[in-house]
Amino acid sequence: MAERFAAALLASIEAALAEADLEPRDLLARTIDAYLRVVEDDANVYRYIFSEAGGLGSEQKGFVQALAGRIAIVIGERLRQVGADSGPAEPWAFALIGMAHFAGDWWIDRRTLSRERLVDYLVLLSWDGLASVADPPR
Repeated sequence: MAERFAAALLASIEAALAEADLEPRDLLARTIDAYLRVVEDDANVYRYIFSEAGGLGSEQKGFVQALAGRIAIVIGERLRQVGADSGPAEPWAFALIGMAHFAGDWWIDRRTLSRERLVDYLVLLSWDGLASVADPPR
């Protein structure tokens, strides 16, 4: 069950990452949405696999490493295309996965907003950063 879920998740993300002609922000949104769509489609399987009872242990770690490696390649290529240092590609890939995973955990349990809205929020944070939110007047 875990292997099938991981394969579906990886295929969905690979399909999103394959859209090389997208603008970087759109590619980010498409990739986060691909992750959350699989989580939404198989919410019960997702809950079980990532719970303590169904924990994958080293398999989960291997899956995350493979996924981060693929995302890091895309990030690194994009950074090099614009003449930037590709050094942050791998830590950024892991950070994006962690953000999507834990936000997905929160969302799948609460469903207080649509998947599309969550994607927008995560893209806003990861693309524009916290500095994009103006400090309220004091």
